[in-house]
Amino acid sequence: MEECTEIISNQGTWVSILLAYSHVGALQQWMKIHGRVIKDRLYLDVFVGTCLIDMYGKCGRLDDAMSLFYQMPRRTSIHWNAIISCHGVHGHGDKALNLFREMLDKGVKPDHITFV
Repeated sequence: MEECTEIISNQGTWVSILLAYSHVGALQQWMKIHGRVIKDRLYLDVFVGTCLIDMYGKCGRLDDAMSLFYQMPRRTSIHWNAIISCHGVHGHGDKALNLFREMLDKGVKPDHITFV
């Protein structure tokens, strides 16, 4: 795809690539893609941003995931679900519950995924 100059990568392209690397646990390659996403200024997109938060969280890089989470200009339940899940998966239940409370305090309505 990179060789085809007529094709411009977009939000859907990056989400697909990020999810693919996420599923195989290729953190090194994934971090290179993160750099490209930053260069293309798509890291603040709701879907791309959520993929970034989720990947760093899955890899145990919770500080990086939190940093990305707080960079989001507008945090939806999708972002909150990702960051809460990351902490829960790694055994940080107290932090996950605190994030849930913070979500409610910010006026973000939980959805069915939040409770899963």
